[in-house]
Amino acid sequence: MSKRIQLFLFTMKIIFPISIIALLSGCGLWSDFTTYFNTYYNAKSIFEEEESSILNTPKNLFEFKEALISTKSNQNLEKVIEKCSKIMQFETESSYFDKALFMTGKAFYYQQSYSKALRKFLELSALGETDLSLDSKLWIGKTQIQLRDFDAGITVLEDVKTEALKEEREEIYSEAFIKQISYLIYSENYSEAIAKINEFVEVIDSDELKAEVYYQLGRLYLIQNDPENAANAFMQVDQYDPSFDVEFYSRLEYARIKKQEGMLDESMQLFEEMRDEDKFRDSLGMVELEIADIYYIKGDTDQTLDLLTNIDSTYQKNESAGIARFRKAEIYEKDFVQYDSAMVYYGRVTSSIVSRELKEIAKEKYRVLDKYKLYHKNIHDLRRQISYIEFPELFVQDSVKYEEYQKRKQARADSIALANSDRLAQNRQLITNMTSETGDVPALNNLVTGQQGNQVPINNPLTVEEVIYPPPKPTVSIDSLHKMIAKEQYDLGNLFFTDLNVPDSALNYYEKVLSEYPNNRYYAKTIYSIGTYYLIKDDKVKADSLFQVVYDNYKNDTVYLEAAKQLGKIQRTSDSDPAYNLYLAAEEKYYNSEVDEAVKEFIGIYKNYSKSPLASQALFAAGFILENDKHDFDSAAVLYKSLLSEYQNTPYAKTIMAKLNIYEQEKSSSKQSSIPESVSSGTPTVSNKNSKTELSTPGKQDSVEIKRKQPLLPALQQKPETVQDTTVRIEE
Repeated sequence: MSKRIQLFLFTMKIIFPISIIALLSGCGLWSDFTTYFNTYYNAKSIFEEEESSILNTPKNLFEFKEALISTKSNQNLEKVIEKCSKIMQFETESSYFDKALFMTGKAFYYQQSYSKALRKFLELSALGETDLSLDSKLWIGKTQIQLRDFDAGITVLEDVKTEALKEEREEIYSEAFIKQISYLIYSENYSEAIAKINEFVEVIDSDELKAEVYYQLGRLYLIQNDPENAANAFMQVDQYDPSFDVEFYSRLEYARIKKQEGMLDESMQLFEEMRDEDKFRDSLGMVELEIADIYYIKGDTDQTLDLLTNIDSTYQKNESAGIARFRKAEIYEKDFVQYDSAMVYYGRVTSSIVSRELKEIAKEKYRVLDKYKLYHKNIHDLRRQISYIEFPELFVQDSVKYEEYQKRKQARADSIALANSDRLAQNRQLITNMTSETGDVPALNNLVTGQQGNQVPINNPLTVEEVIYPPPKPTVSIDSLHKMIAKEQYDLGNLFFTDLNVPDSALNYYEKVLSEYPNNRYYAKTIYSIGTYYLIKDDKVKADSLFQVVYDNYKNDTVYLEAAKQLGKIQRTSDSDPAYNLYLAAEEKYYNSEVDEAVKEFIGIYKNYSKSPLASQALFAAGFILENDKHDFDSAAVLYKSLLSEYQNTPYAKTIMAKLNIYEQEKSSSKQSSIPESVSSGTPTVSNKNSKTELSTPGKQDSVEIKRKQPLLPALQQKPETVQDTTVRIEE
């Protein structure tokens, strides 16, 4: 190499580094350079990765509420905030300051720390005109809406749209429009949302976005119960470039509309076309559910069940399987009235991949059907006990049968255990004989663990037989058992009437209560319930005749008041009365046997809502419970006397007037201490709880206990401040 060349290379080694240093040190460029590579670059890389993950998470285009981010994303955004904070604190001269501020605001927004986010976006706006001015304004509007400052946020977004059009910032324009529409949908202003979408769709350039907007428009029309416009919107989707999900669901909804409009053959054809397209193979379960529904509407229940069974077995890890189980349960319950099978499938739904709402419905259905089974079992056991009392030898025979069943059950268990033991012994022997030949120890070990395909069969000599339960030994009289059966049948009737919605079956059980157990405590209420049955059957004449029976013959039963209301003899209480819901709650507690709490809450209504039309009814209800459930006649008399004194013109006061007079006479003749009179405070507490004088029914010579007929009171629930042991006394 020549000396001239060597001199040139030596000179360049000195000059080039000096030139680079001089270049980077001028006008803050060196500061920008170190900031970018030491802090900003790392923060930007982390943020872009997390933002991409957040934005790519599937969600409704017009979803108002921002989704929660994962713990990992939250931690990474904390790192971004920390790094950007260093940039803004120590590198104020850096040209990356505004970018770091904007990135911090967005990180706070994704973390749903909206107040902090807004503060950062406002700080960015305060810097004056920058490349990020319009972006920050967009995010200010979005953040204000999330902070529920709706008017300010909508106004800002409208300004953003105007500026974005001028600057031809299509992405910002679309995002502002979308956020406005999402707010309108969130506030259930569907008509204005539809108008905004129709305005928005005219200015969208992206065919993919336009397809999704038309799909969302169709869904809004469905909410507005406008299937014609919904169908037109769903048809528009195919004219553009929809994503897979948007195409699938728009076609699904369009076919559903045809089904709902009664065009079953056209709908079936549309669903079958979707089923035959390979691109929809991962969503076939939903399509087949719709096809099964069409068969059901056509009355082909067998074909429906076959399809649902296939969906259940084919798509077990898909939501469609859970829905198929629910539909099968409904068919078994409502079409076949096979409650045991329905209960099994409702139970399976609760462990399936379905929406929370469907799981809750299935749980409630399961609970109701479980009660149905329990009522039937209780009735069966009670009737068996009656048979055992009438024919004691039957109890002995059933006890012997149960003992023999237990022996067979134990023998079966012993046989299976022995067969398993023999199988394991044979497999171990096979291992011993074959290890030296095959050397395949893992395969041979499978013989022991039961994983080998050719297992030694277990020959069970005992056939499976029906489960036999121990015979219930009678512990009460036949009369008591009859009363218990009447209660179970009445409750079963109510279950059919209210929960299972099978009123004809309810009527069957109500009539059994009246015909088989005529003197039970539920007699009046059963008559009233049959009256309500005929009301829903639009036979008001028959219903009123039954209400009249209750009204004429059961004046000492609280269901009498409801019958009076049905007959128009008592004005119904308006739901606007604040005591109304309290009264219903107290009544519910009474029906659930929480009599002490019920008394307290009825008294609370009387004390706190003395001007309410329900006050007299609540006072009567509390006295009724004390008399008939608690047998605390003195305390009941205290309430009755207050009722007579303060609400003497009500039907409740007239109901107890004669009874209270007889009670007063008996108390006087027996020289018991008299009941304190009501005072203006009207606050009930206790009188002599040990008094033996009972409140007598007028027209009878002897003091008798009035037997309770379960009432239908319109409930109450405010607890009195000074009530103890649910007994009552007038405070003086």
